[in-house]
Amino acid sequence: MSQNKSYEKPYIGADVSKQTVDFFNSETGEYNTIPNDKAALKRFFKTLKDPAIVVFEATGGYERKLSTLLEAFPNLERLRVHPACVKSFARALGSKAKTDKIDAYMLAMAAKTMKDTFQDTTPPQNVQTIRDFLNYQKQLEATLHAEKCRLKMDDLPTIVLKQIETHIVFLEKQIEKIKQEILKLVSENADLSKKYKRLQGVVGVGAVISLSLIAFLPELGRVDRKQVASLVGLAPHTRQSGTKTGRAFTQGGRKELRKALYMGALVGVRHNEILKTFYQRLVNNGRPKMVALIATARKLLIHLNAIEKKSLMSE
Repeated sequence: MSQNKSYEKPYIGADVSKQTVDFFNSETGEYNTIPNDKAALKRFFKTLKDPAIVVFEATGGYERKLSTLLEAFPNLERLRVHPACVKSFARALGSKAKTDKIDAYMLAMAAKTMKDTFQDTTPPQNVQTIRDFLNYQKQLEATLHAEKCRLKMDDLPTIVLKQIETHIVFLEKQIEKIKQEILKLVSENADLSKKYKRLQGVVGVGAVISLSLIAFLPELGRVDRKQVASLVGLAPHTRQSGTKTGRAFTQGGRKELRKALYMGALVGVRHNEILKTFYQRLVNNGRPKMVALIATARKLLIHLNAIEKKSLMSE
């Protein structure tokens, strides 16, 4: 049997922690625990002579070293997967124990079993940098909000007030600097720049939504309307059993994107005639306003997905 097809390659599960990386090879059944540093990982990868697919989860940044190093080894394919997929697989097998070795095993076996549905979620470096900037900006904005709330407190000593005011000025400057750095990254890449402008061509979509979609939804335009709504957590889930049908509800998904699109829907129902008409029709038909807004956010997302799909097809 030929070994040049990706689905015939062995899967190597890599459970990444701050200190170590545990590997499990689906073909040999071999376990290895390697320090999570560049030199040790390089030495281990050099021992893997045959083509293989290295499967790992997004673990808050600890996986980046491993992911970057894999680029130097053409025989090793990189496959970063969402932790929820592997967790669901382990639950389906009835596995309740959790150790690094078990996690590495589950990663390899989940990818081997569901190879047709798993896709690499590693973002390009410039997109990852935008993502990091946006996350940091969010932290600074939360701190800024807290400091502004403190200013409203009664009977604070003058020296404390001055410190808070100084900190607020500093935070505002840092946030503005981050925004400029993000826009610079976007402008330096022709594809990102076009996408950024294209998304903002829709009334209700501003810089926040555009950048959020660029950073946190690389699947935009590459999946169908149901999939994109599910990824963001705007797809209604039906509950039905026998003759009983419960109320549909939304669940899970990418929280920050959902918040951004909700705000876009709020703007859209005021200034975008299509969204305004859609929202008003739902409300007139007896839908609660919050339900109608969520549906409007979903319609906005689906429209943006269609725009990106059309753009990708024309390239």
